[in-house]
Amino acid sequence: MKMRCKCHGVSGSCNLRTCWRAMGDFSDVGDFLKRKYTKAKLVEMNQDATGLIIYGKERQLRVSDMVYIEESPDYCTYDYQSGDE
Repeated sequence: MKMRCKCHGVSGSCNLRTCWRAMGDFSDVGDFLKRKYTKAKLVEMNQDATGLIIYGKERQLRVSDMVYIEESPDYCTYDYQSGDE
């Protein structure tokens, strides 16, 4: 979210300024999500279901990190288990 503002007044003198939070450009949001996706971390719930077990080199997890619990399927190869083409 970005802060956007607009000035109001005679000849744009900015006597009154209105500001609001707005979504960024669609391409910026897409780039941000792609960066998060490429750095996503594989995790698993611990046995107590009170935390996560993190796999990979970096064992630290930040609140802003993207995580996943199973690998994405490869849609380019035939899946004999599901029988779907």
